[in-house]
Amino acid sequence: MSYCEILVRGKNQAFLFERLKKHNIDIIKVKTVDENTIIIRVYKKDSEKVFAILGKTWYNKLIRLGGFYG
Repeated sequence: MSYCEILVRGKNQAFLFERLKKHNIDIIKVKTVDENTIIIRVYKKDSEKVFAILGKTWYNKLIRLGGFYG
């Protein structure tokens, strides 16, 4: 499967995880960079929904694509 790694910076990461779960988005992997920064890996098919959820609440940036697209 193809996946995206997204850098997310901001507070209240528990709220972020709840919102992703509410929209049925599976998180493949989470890596903590520091207190306010994480890298999440999600399936490519869910990436548009993830960026819509992140919106203006959290700073976000696509880091890389992997799998078939990578």
